[in-house]
Amino acid sequence: MNVKNRNSYYLTVTLLWFLSIFSASAFGETERVRVSSSNDDAEERIRDGDMYRNSTDLEFGYDGYVSGLQIVGMRFQRVDIPQGAIINSAYIEFTVDETDSGTTNLVIFGQDYDSPDRFENNNGNISDRTKTAASVSWAPSRWNRKNETHQTPDISTIIQEIVDRSGWVAKNNLVLIVEPGSGCTGSSCQRTAESYDGRRNKAPLLIVDYTVVPTLKTPIFSSLDGILGGQLKGVNFHIGTVGNGNNQWPNNEGPEHLIDDVGQKYLNFGEHNTGAIITPNIGCSIVDAIKFWTANDFGSRDPASYELYGTNKSISGSKHYLSDFYLLSEGNLTLPVSRNSNGNSALDDLNSQTISFTNTSSYTSYLLYFPSVKNKSSANSMQLGEVQVFGSTCSDPTPVIHHYEISHDGQGLTCEAEEVTISACTNTDGATCVLSNDTLVLLDVKATGSRSVTVPVSSTDPGTGKAYIPYTIKDSTLLSLLGTSLPTVCFDGSVASCNLDFADTGFQFTNSINSNGIPAQLSGKPSNVGYNSSTLSLQAIKTNPVSGACEAALIDDKPIELVAKCIDPAICKSKTVMINSTSISTLDAAEPNTYTSVELDFGDKNNNAATFYLTYLDAGKVQLHARYKISVDGSSPVDYMQGGSNSFVVRPLGFYIDATDNPKAESAADAKYKKAGEEFTTSVTAVQWQARDDLDNDGIPDDGSDLSGNNATPNFGQESVAETVVLAHQLIEPLGGASGSLSGNIIADFTSGKGNTTNLSWSEVGIINLTANLSSSSYIGAGPITGTIPYVGRFIPDHFKQTIKATSGSTLGDEGSLTVNHNNAFSECRRVDWAYSGQSTDIGGNTQGSIRYFTPPKLTITAYNSASQVTINYTSDFAKLMSLGSNGNEISFLAPKTIHSNGLNLTGGAELGEMVDLGGGVLTYQLSEKDHFVYTRGTSSEIAPFQAEFELPFDVFKDSDDVTFKASNLGIDYFESPEFYGNADFNNTVEIRFGRLVLKNSFGPETSNLTQPMQVEHFDGNDFIVSSDNNCVSYDDEKIILDDSAPTIALGGDGKFIAGETREIQLQAANVKGDINVIYDAYDWLEYDWDSEIGYDDPFAVATFGFFRGNDRVIYRRRVNN
Repeated sequence: MNVKNRNSYYLTVTLLWFLSIFSASAFGETERVRVSSSNDDAEERIRDGDMYRNSTDLEFGYDGYVSGLQIVGMRFQRVDIPQGAIINSAYIEFTVDETDSGTTNLVIFGQDYDSPDRFENNNGNISDRTKTAASVSWAPSRWNRKNETHQTPDISTIIQEIVDRSGWVAKNNLVLIVEPGSGCTGSSCQRTAESYDGRRNKAPLLIVDYTVVPTLKTPIFSSLDGILGGQLKGVNFHIGTVGNGNNQWPNNEGPEHLIDDVGQKYLNFGEHNTGAIITPNIGCSIVDAIKFWTANDFGSRDPASYELYGTNKSISGSKHYLSDFYLLSEGNLTLPVSRNSNGNSALDDLNSQTISFTNTSSYTSYLLYFPSVKNKSSANSMQLGEVQVFGSTCSDPTPVIHHYEISHDGQGLTCEAEEVTISACTNTDGATCVLSNDTLVLLDVKATGSRSVTVPVSSTDPGTGKAYIPYTIKDSTLLSLLGTSLPTVCFDGSVASCNLDFADTGFQFTNSINSNGIPAQLSGKPSNVGYNSSTLSLQAIKTNPVSGACEAALIDDKPIELVAKCIDPAICKSKTVMINSTSISTLDAAEPNTYTSVELDFGDKNNNAATFYLTYLDAGKVQLHARYKISVDGSSPVDYMQGGSNSFVVRPLGFYIDATDNPKAESAADAKYKKAGEEFTTSVTAVQWQARDDLDNDGIPDDGSDLSGNNATPNFGQESVAETVVLAHQLIEPLGGASGSLSGNIIADFTSGKGNTTNLSWSEVGIINLTANLSSSSYIGAGPITGTIPYVGRFIPDHFKQTIKATSGSTLGDEGSLTVNHNNAFSECRRVDWAYSGQSTDIGGNTQGSIRYFTPPKLTITAYNSASQVTINYTSDFAKLMSLGSNGNEISFLAPKTIHSNGLNLTGGAELGEMVDLGGGVLTYQLSEKDHFVYTRGTSSEIAPFQAEFELPFDVFKDSDDVTFKASNLGIDYFESPEFYGNADFNNTVEIRFGRLVLKNSFGPETSNLTQPMQVEHFDGNDFIVSSDNNCVSYDDEKIILDDSAPTIALGGDGKFIAGETREIQLQAANVKGDINVIYDAYDWLEYDWDSEIGYDDPFAVATFGFFRGNDRVIYRRRVNN
């Protein structure tokens, strides 16, 4: 057994997804944990229980160093296997330290305990532990080559017994024990592996393959559900179709096969970001698990990641805003390589992967898409055999209708039925109507003037319907709704009014998309290009007095008076509506109309619509009004024909987000920005359209668009129910980290289209993006507005809290402990529990303090945000302290500070220790085994032995971002200096003595060698006594100093003192009589003030040849040279 002092924490855990071999909903993982501390592998001699915890190798069976058989124990820390997991296979992997080929029989057990402590020095510390009922016999093959690896047989039965314990939880510690088996009695029964203290990266490695079986609830999807395949482009999910192009699929591999409960697959040539929207037939559901089955071929097409969203909005149309959905689960996929059969073949659960997540919200539809596939270079599509979500059904959350709303444009023509819209609203405030899901039935609209007309309401979409009122005489009518007792409100496009005026002449605004009115527009965009592009027309219509039919009222070029009225907000911040290239009068809602004349071409009687395009350089709900003075009977003009458009919405294209002074870091190597939890200012500006920002014409900024140069829309935020913005985030780096939480992320006050939050903060470490969305999801009911800043950060911890895990009862902590290296040349002298003041040791040619670590202290360093929450993402490259010793990452200590009442000083030398990333924002720093200390030796040191008591105060403790710990305040300590002391309850220190070396007088015949006795002494508080427990101080005859003329030489070579004494050095027979002065060149820390003068001297004596008794003790003698 080779022994040396190594005790550092090292832990590597690698989590691998692999093919499950169990039933539906099972998924497999592999846990790999290596022995990670000096006291986590140990040997126990069987005959007497003697323990060895710091061996540089592990001998299984027989150990020649202890001349007998032994037991080996290994503790694996933080084994991340959940209670009750199914253990598929398990083994320990060893690295060969010494070659062995003899027949060897061993038996492996586990410790039957929930989370065992480390191995201690007390006898029988391994054999006294309760073993598992399960055991595995092991007859290792020949170990013929050093550094090769060997594995035990499958020990899954042992691991299964342990993880099935009622007290077992994930990240408990686990102990395995290897004993000699039947027939293992002699030295040939041996295998020798690397230990932690030998090569920590080759220490025993436990590898466990296990399966977790989540509890699944009711399947939600069925073949009866509505499903729409498609692809996410920017922030919209676009519905696809059959075909061979992007976002298309083969005729027999459409999205319906994703939920048909058989092997036939869904394939989408769009590849990335493809998926489907599924509306379960059962209605509302709460889901918390999802399961995927592979398709029949080409694993390169398998999804490599997924995102699942839910919504309660109705699903219709060809494009769906992502902002209407709520993220439920996302992550990477590792689907099995095995394939399901195609067609109507039954699904095979061996070819599936199940993921559970937390969700308590109910939804009526789900959006599932796949951002990536396994091999994008070789895949031409995305494919999946089947998908299912699991959860519970719930009651349909249909809100109750609160009131009805009649919308009209205030003017109708007597020559055609006037269209009005009826909406069933569930909101109780005066905001934009929130439609009910109910179909309107048994409702009529009544127009009452000099006569009354009643017409039924026809409803094709939930919550809304149309009525067409044929009022054939010029009159003013009042609208009302029959068939309900609920309140009814009316809106004529400008104000709340139920008055609808019918005239024989008038203007109608139409468009080329759906003919009715003016569709929603984007601020700054001409209406004839891009999103919602259409040809707008103005028709002048009159009623034929004979037939009552509509006919053209105007042809050719005519100067039409136009005005734009701001409806919502009612007060315009900018008055910039343009018709064609002419700016027209743009007024607040309450202002009297003043018109601008614009020349429009009404064509001829066969084609009498005057086309135009509209541009508004702001945002809000707007209505156009037109008038022209004509004579109906051919006489001089005496009246105006008039008409108004619908109230249409012009919304901003998007939001420009600016985080003040944001360096836009993209990796951990880039500049820091703010501390986690630190408030920072971020502004959001609603901006106008630019063609370059919406190349796909979907009305949403394209990915990567730079909106910083776009003009603002000053009306934004001034609406009657003011729009507000919510900021959301996604984690960019570190991958797979915690997303953290965003605070101060609501912006409710906008001026000139710009709002800001001064108290935005993110709780984590890393890099995020920020996305701005409307709190209402739709701008005055005309669709979403969004914007993203792709990189915000880098965020760093606010502070560290550094602790030292304390010993609790029999469980040792991380305080560390001291030992003394008296003589590095002898292993038994490297660990002694006392030292002399001033004592040093030669280690590798360097003289260092003899006080060392038996176990180096280990500091636990946790990163926190400003709210004192752990920043989990302070790990990997973002854990700057992992680069300790470079780039300004530093942990250093001041000179050791005595805390003993005697006040004696000491000095020390410190080296760089070892930093380990435990993950989750927690690091450990173990001080270096090379650190050393020595008590100063002086006149004040000549006192009785005492326990060394000192602390190591921090000098610098910071990472390269200048993150450090807080100063202690309000009773909270943010750091804890390593301390060494001893008392009745705890002792991690060594004894300090004041010592000296005594050289005794010698005498004898001149014809014989004289023995020159020496002894090491220390002061016990009263007298100097022999250090009888010192078997480590060395002697060397070359350190004997004699007079130049002395007729003798020193003999005896070198060696060690025994029980503090030696008589090995002799003076060769002089063959003459006389006294010889003898001096021994002692270590500095064993010199003494023999002459009561300043300074310490080497010990001296007188050797007398020719006498049979020595001279009286001479206190001091000095040779005088004449």
